[in-house]
Amino acid sequence: MAVHNVGLRKVSQGWSIILPVNIFAGLDDVRWGRMRHAYGSAAAVPGLLRGLADGDPAVRAAALDGMYGAVHHQGDVYPCTRAAIPFLLRIAGDVGRPGRAEVVALVASIGAHDAAMGALPLWPALLTDPDPWVRAESATLIAEPAVLRGRFPDEPEAFVRASLVAAVARLARHGVGADTAQEWLSDVLEDDEPRVRMAALAGMAPAVDVRLARDLLVGGYRGDATAEFETVVRTVSEALEDRVAERVTLLTGLLREAEPRARLDAMGPAADLVQRWRGSYDELIGLVGDQLSDGRPLLRNRALGLLRRLGEGAGPAADGVHVALIGTDRRVAESPDAEESVVWIRRWTSGEPAVGVALACLAGTGDERALAMLEWVLRNDELARDVGQFLGPFGERARHLAPVVLGRLDELRGKNRRELLHGLARIDPAAAIPLILVEPMREDTLRVLASIGSPAAEALPMVRGALTSADPATAMAAAGAAHALGGDPAETEAVYDRYLGDPVWQGRATEGLGELGEHAAGSAEKLRGLLARWDDLGAARALWLVAGDASGLDVLERTWQVNRRARPYVAETWALMGTGAASARPLVEVEVAARRRHNADPTVVGADDIRRDEQLLRALRGWSDANGHG
Repeated sequence: MAVHNVGLRKVSQGWSIILPVNIFAGLDDVRWGRMRHAYGSAAAVPGLLRGLADGDPAVRAAALDGMYGAVHHQGDVYPCTRAAIPFLLRIAGDVGRPGRAEVVALVASIGAHDAAMGALPLWPALLTDPDPWVRAESATLIAEPAVLRGRFPDEPEAFVRASLVAAVARLARHGVGADTAQEWLSDVLEDDEPRVRMAALAGMAPAVDVRLARDLLVGGYRGDATAEFETVVRTVSEALEDRVAERVTLLTGLLREAEPRARLDAMGPAADLVQRWRGSYDELIGLVGDQLSDGRPLLRNRALGLLRRLGEGAGPAADGVHVALIGTDRRVAESPDAEESVVWIRRWTSGEPAVGVALACLAGTGDERALAMLEWVLRNDELARDVGQFLGPFGERARHLAPVVLGRLDELRGKNRRELLHGLARIDPAAAIPLILVEPMREDTLRVLASIGSPAAEALPMVRGALTSADPATAMAAAGAAHALGGDPAETEAVYDRYLGDPVWQGRATEGLGELGEHAAGSAEKLRGLLARWDDLGAARALWLVAGDASGLDVLERTWQVNRRARPYVAETWALMGTGAASARPLVEVEVAARRRHNADPTVVGADDIRRDEQLLRALRGWSDANGHG
């Protein structure tokens, strides 16, 4: 690439840049209007380039945003991007001009996406620039480890030396100077400056001993009150990959540290570890729970962000969550911004109250200490609309709260009333039945009756009336309730049979037939037809349950291989089939041996991923028990 009107001369300290008198000479001669960037014509690029050299910081910031936003959009390199490089180099080399470090960083980003940039001899001159920020940014442009290592002893600024170290490590990861990098980085671990040691530590990962890494990090936090080490923690943790026990050792060491920054920086890597890898996390999760009693909102919020995704798996944190909840003097959130705070009741942005995240987490573990808090929520003037869903899972253990629930039901209407009634049905069915009988037979009401089962048999005539509903959801919910209450299986089967082959409702229909079991044997032939037409997982499960027919095994195994997120359902089906799914053994063994969670995705984090993977593992254990491999 030609670098117009920029020269170099050799001086005793290295290279010196020779610039034209006018750094924008020839700028208007470029046919910018014939080029394009991410959002259209590049005619405005000259104005952006001039803005980068402006004396006003606000003008420079706006120009830099324009360059990253359009000319170098998301790392793309356009003809106009390359045409801008000579002028960027002149700005970068104009010693004394403000904003040069940002321009060097822009050039470095472009160079990472444009192989031609790596051959320019300009960069060593910037390593000795008077501006330390320019020196730091220019380290990323040097392609020769020896040049970087040679500059290191003479560099007076710790943060610049850290950039030199990071650049050497980055080149080594790409195979440049890798044979000598580890020994040099190991020597740098003895540096007096914590941030330099941290850069070497990140560069050596995962070769460095994890206990040494932990001790170096702890020493770094204690020795430098201003440096940011979160990237180092994340780099070291991620480099260890499936060495889960070592990663736990690293992160638990930081979570025990008195320095709040150490604990805060460990939270993100801890969440990534638990989210993506299988392992034993009781100690780690317990320490995460302890962070809820810290007075720093960001630390509490990050801890809750992980715990809320664990469900029952947050059990090891229950003590810490309980301590934080009983220690708070803010039981009701004062604004929607307090959603993640350790409160007992929070408000949605609509102003509607709901159970606080920490209390929901404690209740989700099944810890009975949550019941006293839920009772307070029930008695509070502002009743949390979702309290019923947290009461229900406690079942009979929460029966003593039934009178309080009954007292609040009279105040509620609509969905909020139905949700609380559903909770009552689970903790005290006898108290709920009379109230349910006066409710319209809607889908949610019918589901409550189905959950109660035979004790609610007196509701069967009303349930049968809903079997002919024109609404498929209501009709099939009625079918499920009728079966649970002891109704005629033939009537129930007929409802599900109506919706077989309907792409919208087919899944609900096959699920219902499966629950009927052998009572729905008459639908077996239609289910076989669905397998041939749709490769339907629900039909494969239902066919086994209604007729003991394992002809859906091919569908199950094929889906297992092409759709990872369907694996929990497939595994549960195999567990139901028992020895009928013995042929799945090779797939099961591979999955059980896997260290990474089945749904781990480097780009997407699902709120329910951890629980879904644990659900998969439970189902696979069920399959193993059924096949004599437990």
